[in-house]
Amino acid sequence: MSKTRKDFDKLMEDYKSGKKGIQPGHPDEINIAIQSFLDFSLMLTEYPEIDHIPPEVINNLLDTLCKYPEYNKLTLELVNILNKER
Repeated sequence: MSKTRKDFDKLMEDYKSGKKGIQPGHPDEINIAIQSFLDFSLMLTEYPEIDHIPPEVINNLLDTLCKYPEYNKLTLELVNILNKER
């Protein structure tokens, strides 16, 4: 297992246990989109046969983030990550 995958699994375990979570102060719409993304990410660790997050979840996250200019940096970082994965 690669270091990146180990780091991801650790982060998801911390999320599942409640050690890590969404920082407070975000608009509700942002919280819901991030929560959905993280829930699907957690499924990747619990069900190895699932090898990707559904595009609808990623699109929803990006569409939601785009509505808020203060999240532009995060949105661009996510788009760059997605482009590298192609």
